Amino acid sequence: MLVLELGPGNYAGKASQMSCTAVAADRSGDKTEAKFNQKVGNDMNKALEEVLKHSILTYGPLPMGHTIDFAFEDKYGDKDGPSAAVACALMLHSLRTGTEIDPAFAVTGDMNADGSVQPVGGVPDKIRGAANRSCTYVGVPAQTEKALMDALLMDGPAGLSGINVFSITKFDDALALASTRKSPQLTSALEKFAEVQKVLQTNKTPNILSNPKVLERLSAIIKDAPNCVSAKCLFLYGSGKLPKTLTLGGSLTQVDKMASELVKNFKQPKPQGLDEDMIAHSISNLSRIRTKLDPRVIPYADSIKDYGVEVRNIKGHPPTSKSEYDKVMAKLNQAGGRIEIEEGKIRGNKSWMEEIMR
Repeated sequence: MLVLELGPGNYAGKASQMSCTAVAADRSGDKTEAKFNQKVGNDMNKALEEVLKHSILTYGPLPMGHTIDFAFEDKYGDKDGPSAAVACALMLHSLRTGTEIDPAFAVTGDMNADGSVQPVGGVPDKIRGAANRSCTYVGVPAQTEKALMDALLMDGPAGLSGINVFSITKFDDALALASTRKSPQLTSALEKFAEVQKVLQTNKTPNILSNPKVLERLSAIIKDAPNCVSAKCLFLYGSGKLPKTLTLGGSLTQVDKMASELVKNFKQPKPQGLDEDMIAHSISNLSRIRTKLDPRVIPYADSIKDYGVEVRNIKGHPPTSKSEYDKVMAKLNQAGGRIEIEEGKIRGNKSWMEEIMR
């Protein structure tokens, strides 16, 4: 699963089919080489190195005299980042053991040589891309579960009801999901979730998730598969137990998404200034999401909105004298200074930053 940046804080998700092939070299004693069949960034190459280490630690040395190619469906777009690591590990496992991979499964995640799955960015967007590709279920790093809770709060249940999302903490979790030979419990969870999906598709009333029978079925899915994120999140949503505010990290992400151009202009002013529609849009968005923000982020969001208001006032009523110019610039600088103060309170708080990194 991949993302494409469309603009500040705005991403498009995509699921790309991958393949892994091994071709015998001319001489059987040659060292085996494993690589991507196109140019990729350093982070992606480093991730592949960890995948190879994991395979060697698990199954022993790779057979000599082969070239192993990992390929993306799109062979020409720029690609970097470690998010394909788990997918590569699954394909290499399949190549070495003959395990069949379910084509309806999609996965994202970085991975260390010990098999531990590490978080990656853009997971909600990647899930949307997988759903658009008609994948029926996906695996995502367990550390990104809070980001999915945030997405549910912001966008509603459609994203987590249209596709079945599971969390993974280690390679074996991904393998259990990806293999066509699934455990009875996982098979049961997938079947029950498909039944819930049918109910949601045929009955689109706002409160359908709070229906006792739907909640009972979601609870049964969680019992069969405790790592079923979709069932857990939808159960919280339907039972009214979903958090009312975004996480600290999610709040900062949303503020940046809603007003990144304002912050950029404050830090590096553009000679041509900012578009008035963009300013109004940013101010409106910051006001709209204020009640969903973590209380610790609200002063920061308010400072950006106030800065936007001052910029809008100047553009709407340009100063006509030196004294007016000095006055409005003083107010603008004061508003900008508050952004720095409020941002500094967050970035300089050790426990808050540790919370974000968790």
